[in-house]
Amino acid sequence: MNPEIANPPTTSTDTSPSTKPPISGVKKLLRNRRAMTIVGVVAFVIVALMGYSVWQQSQNTATDMSRPWNNSPIFPPNSVVATVGAENIYGDDLNYILETNYPDATESAAVLKDEALELAAVESAILQQAQQDGLVSLKAELFNAVYKDQSAREDELRKVRQQVREKSDKFTTSAVSVWFYNVDPPTVSVAQAEQIARTKLTQIYGQLQNSSLTMVQAGEAIKKDAKLARVDRNYDGNAYTISADWDRDNPAFTFNELTDAVYNLKEGQMTPVTKVSDVRPNHREEFFVIIKMEKRFDGQFRSLGEWTRMAETAYSLKQL
Repeated sequence: MNPEIANPPTTSTDTSPSTKPPISGVKKLLRNRRAMTIVGVVAFVIVALMGYSVWQQSQNTATDMSRPWNNSPIFPPNSVVATVGAENIYGDDLNYILETNYPDATESAAVLKDEALELAAVESAILQQAQQDGLVSLKAELFNAVYKDQSAREDELRKVRQQVREKSDKFTTSAVSVWFYNVDPPTVSVAQAEQIARTKLTQIYGQLQNSSLTMVQAGEAIKKDAKLARVDRNYDGNAYTISADWDRDNPAFTFNELTDAVYNLKEGQMTPVTKVSDVRPNHREEFFVIIKMEKRFDGQFRSLGEWTRMAETAYSLKQL
């Protein structure tokens, strides 16, 4: 027989001390364990926070020691000096810029600060604009940190600039020209030299239009005309040029009117015969030229220079 069935439990209303202590004792023990657990957790958190604080201080000290530009810092490394858009510029950033760009500078701290801030602002604006344009996804150690990975940040900046250049407008142009005053005066009168140059290039232009000459062949036709030596001693050197993959930051032409005219050309189009004059005291250059757009790439951006200036406007510097 199962003794538990033989002696079934009974419900008792007896409240004498002999039946209560075990129950109250269990409850008391449970309450003590809970209290001890809470105290233990609190103590652990306090110790952990103290430990983290000590560790953080040691990390900052180690960080400073491993960054030679902070050995004798002009600016407190972990102080916010300025903001550029959403980024804080810290003393560490300026100290690094001064160490790497102005190692032997003798200017005052105020002048050095302005120079370092100007460069820091440009670099920060570039990174923020690059992220806005989907060129990069900025990591915490490169952006807005007290102690940035400065070397990795410079690598990121180089990559961004290269990407923008690759995605900017590119032009390949050819040109044929006849000069009639090339610093030194022609051996005939200037008026006669101008007429000779105009006539020669107008004839060439007609042949280019009807496709009886290519630009290369037009250049060769000019080189073979020895009579042009009367108007330009370097007539054969100026006859034909080709400039490949140039951009708006580094145009192929030193004369703005030519550069502006080329931007309006579609691939395969030519300028008309164009006269260019650059006459200054003790300097004179005058010639006729035809320019053809051989190839053009219309990119996402006009140029790195224009894109950078746009970024500086969008993310402005504010000194604190």
